[in-house]
Amino acid sequence: MGYGLQDPPTLITKLRCFKSNNKVINFQSYPCDSTWLYTNATNLGDNQLSIVPNPTSDYIQILEIEKDLPFELYNMQGEKVNSGISKNGKIHILDKGVFILKVKFENRYFINRILRF
Repeated sequence: MGYGLQDPPTLITKLRCFKSNNKVINFQSYPCDSTWLYTNATNLGDNQLSIVPNPTSDYIQILEIEKDLPFELYNMQGEKVNSGISKNGKIHILDKGVFILKVKFENRYFINRILRF
C-alpha cells in the first residue's frame, strides 16, 4: 500500500504518494512528504482516542472525546469514500470492506484501519 499504512506500527511515519503502472494516488490536500501520526486502537500514546467496535457491521464510535471530530474515510485503493464530522462520536460506515479512517484531533491526524463486514 505504501510507507506509513502497512508498515509495523510506529508513532510517526512519512506518508508518500502511491504509484503503480496506471495510477498515482495522493491523499487530497496533503503533500507526499507530510508527517502523519500512525495509530491503532491499542497503541495510542498519551491521547486516549479509542475507536470501537472494529470490525463493525454498521458504525464506529470514538470513545472518551467530548466533541465531534472531522474525519475522512478511504478505501484500499486510496480513494476518499466519505468525509465529514462525527455525530455524537459515531461514524457510519456504509459499504463493506477494509478502510483507512483519518480523524483529526488536537491538530494531529490519527489513522486506523477499519473493517466493515
